[in-house]
Amino acid sequence: MEKFLRQACRFLRKTIKMKRILPLLLLFAFTFFPDTSHAQAYQATPVTVSTEKVRIGGKLYYSHKVLEKQTLYSISKAYGATIEDIIKANPSIGEKGEHLRAGTVLLIPAEPSEAQDRKTSSKTADTVKTAAQAPPGTPEKSNDTGDDDKDKGRFDWADYSIHTVKWYENLQSIARKYGMSEELLVEFNGLESTVLRKRQKIKIPDAEFIPRLQAMIESGKKNDRPADEAPAESPAVTAADTVAAALPVDGLYVVPDPDAPVRIALVLPLDCVFEGSGGNTNYMDFYSGALVAAKNMSEKGVSIELNVIDTQEYNSVSEIAESGRLDGSDYVIGPVHAKQIQEILPLCESKGIDIVSPLDPKAAEYLENGTRLIQVPLSADNQYEDIAAWIQEEGDFPCTVLVLAEVGGESTVAEMEKATGALQGKNIDYKVFSYNILQGRGVEQSIGRYFDSLKTNRVIIASENEAFVNDAVRNLNTLRTINKYDIHAYGTARLRGFETIEPEHFHNINMHLSMAYYVDYGDPETMEFLREYRALFNAEPTPFAFQGYDIFTFFTAAAAIQKQNVTTMLEDIPTARLLQSDMKFRRETDGYGRIGGYENTAARRIVYGDNYSMAVYE
Repeated sequence: MEKFLRQACRFLRKTIKMKRILPLLLLFAFTFFPDTSHAQAYQATPVTVSTEKVRIGGKLYYSHKVLEKQTLYSISKAYGATIEDIIKANPSIGEKGEHLRAGTVLLIPAEPSEAQDRKTSSKTADTVKTAAQAPPGTPEKSNDTGDDDKDKGRFDWADYSIHTVKWYENLQSIARKYGMSEELLVEFNGLESTVLRKRQKIKIPDAEFIPRLQAMIESGKKNDRPADEAPAESPAVTAADTVAAALPVDGLYVVPDPDAPVRIALVLPLDCVFEGSGGNTNYMDFYSGALVAAKNMSEKGVSIELNVIDTQEYNSVSEIAESGRLDGSDYVIGPVHAKQIQEILPLCESKGIDIVSPLDPKAAEYLENGTRLIQVPLSADNQYEDIAAWIQEEGDFPCTVLVLAEVGGESTVAEMEKATGALQGKNIDYKVFSYNILQGRGVEQSIGRYFDSLKTNRVIIASENEAFVNDAVRNLNTLRTINKYDIHAYGTARLRGFETIEPEHFHNINMHLSMAYYVDYGDPETMEFLREYRALFNAEPTPFAFQGYDIFTFFTAAAAIQKQNVTTMLEDIPTARLLQSDMKFRRETDGYGRIGGYENTAARRIVYGDNYSMAVYE
């Protein structure tokens, strides 16, 4: 060490002459006297003893999932097991545990080995004796009190594995899956209720033991009851005993009927024909959102039968309908493209099957002739109807209502007619100002002639042309900030997608948008969905995922409601407030009074306010 310091001092003297002392002193300090604050802050991850146990080969083990920074030493101390015993039970981690990684599931002996038993004078409360081999015939009840399971002793000779209950499973389906009776499953696990929870751990006896266990259960049924005693009648199941679910529809409360399952078919272009293809991302997201909805509705007591059909596996959607796979469905969600809906609609009409159009606004053109068609995407006509209703609800009449439109162009004329038609339907007086964006500066002065400095001036921008909308917003912003007019602007969802518009201008003119879709990330239900989705799929939900969740939730609820009251029609269901969209359906009729399909009329309103705030209008 002294030799090293002498060499270091000579080196420093040389560097002083080169006027580089400060940087090298810093280098020396950081190299030979490193900061120990990080080392001091290091904390090993605490080891929590698992509550999950499994019996393999007659021996009982804890099932422990290794977390980051956990070591064999810390794990062995927590469980009171030796490192040697853990390695012996888990040969995959290597002879010295060198292959132990975070995420590894270890089997930790729940019963002490002979070596460990010699070191320990007394057993802890969670120590379990080594189970004896099952005697021939019916085993006697064991005196073992170490295991905290409620069926302790009676079945401790039988090996078992652990089954984690999935959202769509119940006691009956699990018993059927493993080839045993529900009674055996209940008694083997000491269950007090036949209602299972998601992610609940259920012990499943190994197949070789099931016949003997089943015989024990049957024998117990006969022997536990006196010969002269009649079997007790099962108590009647009341609504209070059923899992009641407040379905996500305002003003309705429904107790789901487990004996009348909701049958939903999803017809999506998942593109999973070839293994490993990964599928179509957008529609896989839609499907993922629907699965989260199915899980949540199932937890509320709704029995669901889900039928998923990949359109890519068929030559046409007509082939799907002809195959009979949709028969008996309460609702069929999909297909997603308008042309496919047009193709499948006649067959579904003839079979009495309701088709939900989930994504394509163009499918609305088939509503007049499709009594079984249900159109979810909100049309531009309905958005303008909502804007007119919004203006009417704010009710500070008389006020100025001005429709701004671009000169020329069929699409512009169509938008102006939708806006003016909606205002006429609400008996609202209005004026129209059309101009060409090539007119340049000074247009705001012409618009300002329609405004009243003492009243609120409500302006509908009736255009889907981004250049015109940008210019109109800029002119209104000038009138608001320079001329100090009180302006409330209105538009459809299309305006929010225009990237050339200054967001500040939207806030300045108090923009009101009637939206088909909008996610309020401050909403508690939205945050809960985000947590669930991330936990299940390790990804962020896209708008397709939100749409899948909303549509599946609403139509599962609608089917449950209609099963409770067969006279209920879709249009009788009150407005439902969902994560990304609202839903309220109206039956379409043509000019001759002929009945068509249903269309969604519920818009989600958002307002750009002061201080860059955005709020969902209630």
